[in-house]
Amino acid sequence: MNLPAPHEYNRDIMLCKQILQGGRTIAVYKCLIGVAGSIKAAVFLSQLVYWTQRGTDIVGSDGWIHKSVEQMHSETGLSKREQGTCKQKLLESGLIETRYKRYGFGKGRLELRIRLDALAKAVCTVNGAETPDISLADFRQPSNLFFLRYFKERIAYHRDLVDLTGCIHSAIMLSFIMQQCIAKGSMNSNSDRWFVSFNIQGWQKYLFLPYKTQKTARDRLKAHDFIIEKHFFASRRIFTLLNGKAIWSALKNRSRLSKPPENETRQGINPVSTFSEHTDNKRANTEGTFSENTRYRKVNTVVPFWKNIGYKRVNTQVTKGQIHTLQNGKLTGDKTANTQSTKGRILEYINYSEFSKENNYNKDNNVVGVFDGLIYPKTWSQSMQGKSREIFTRLHPEANKEQLQEILDEIAGQTKPITSPLGLLTVLCRKAAIGELICVLAPIVRERRKQQAIWEAERLRAEQQFLQSPDKPDTLVKTSNSEVYQKVKDSMKAALKKAGAKTNW
Repeated sequence: MNLPAPHEYNRDIMLCKQILQGGRTIAVYKCLIGVAGSIKAAVFLSQLVYWTQRGTDIVGSDGWIHKSVEQMHSETGLSKREQGTCKQKLLESGLIETRYKRYGFGKGRLELRIRLDALAKAVCTVNGAETPDISLADFRQPSNLFFLRYFKERIAYHRDLVDLTGCIHSAIMLSFIMQQCIAKGSMNSNSDRWFVSFNIQGWQKYLFLPYKTQKTARDRLKAHDFIIEKHFFASRRIFTLLNGKAIWSALKNRSRLSKPPENETRQGINPVSTFSEHTDNKRANTEGTFSENTRYRKVNTVVPFWKNIGYKRVNTQVTKGQIHTLQNGKLTGDKTANTQSTKGRILEYINYSEFSKENNYNKDNNVVGVFDGLIYPKTWSQSMQGKSREIFTRLHPEANKEQLQEILDEIAGQTKPITSPLGLLTVLCRKAAIGELICVLAPIVRERRKQQAIWEAERLRAEQQFLQSPDKPDTLVKTSNSEVYQKVKDSMKAALKKAGAKTNW
């Protein structure tokens, strides 16, 4: 993907921030993530904490809060199923309690209330402090010491990004990346593009997202072309860049949408451009558009061609056992009819002259020529070299000889022991195939190999010069072997010292 100039790239990120400022920002208290058991449960519990403190009639209702599924989804982005899972987790941990309050025959609503004593105990137990006695009136005070001490660190995300990505984890990660880019960009000039660089542990430290959750959210953002990432294998860091133009374009198009009138059909609406895939009812997000607003939805769905026939055997024809086809076009039901007896004349009709003497059976793709002359790490056996060529052919078939040698040099330059060299080779080949490989140790290994070749050439030249010098004895019998060895050694030391090598002998 071609990125714009740095000033245009940074400007697009600022436009995203300006568009999101008019929407809702949700705060998740970090102290509740470990207590609730997951970040989604912490989002649900944080919203209850917010309304417990800010609600107008909370004291009169003794802390009971009523929030419908639609209201909670509008405020947090949690779906109906996610809200049910969060409620179940919080009820099992004893942090909340529920009741069903009736208002007449067949009418009622579900209300929730935070158990402040259990919440204070859980938070203080995690932080290794004593549990204070806290009441509802004390908890609602802005200057409450318990709240100021443990609830000051938060993770914020934009509610609009949940609709944009379809996932709270992706919205949290995208909001954090945007906030970090703008914070770093305010201190630097527009000569460089803004980016974020963390390893897996760093992401988990700041966002409390485990590795699998991070990977799923990152893949979702890359599928929408919202982020661009490069992996730096030497330090295990991930460099993330925002595609600000794609984000603010999607936000701008989504903000322009208007709800169609009830008497207007949905035939002209494009589900991809209007982000209708993020609606509450996921069954309404089928690929086929509706021709009319009928009550029975199956009438409007687009049926694949293979479902238009009630009985699949109608499309078949009776073969009467004549399945196999000869080259002359006749049908036969016996497999042996396609073969002919060789009568021992198998090798007689094979023309071996058509094969190359070099055994290069795939000259078009030049597969064998690519692997010729590759320098493998010293610890690799012949079997490992053969398996590496299979990995190259399977995962990176378009690579030339220089690219393959760069991958091998990156493995040879590793300072720490490698438990699975072929596994590392597989990872590097996959990254190189999609253009995300950045080799750091390969140039060092390549330079070391060139220097070694220079030293070897100087050694051979010094040895040849000594053998041709007039001071060399006519016969090696008159001079002892130790004297000859010492002269050769002195000449080699002088040549290597001239080439810049360090000798310890």
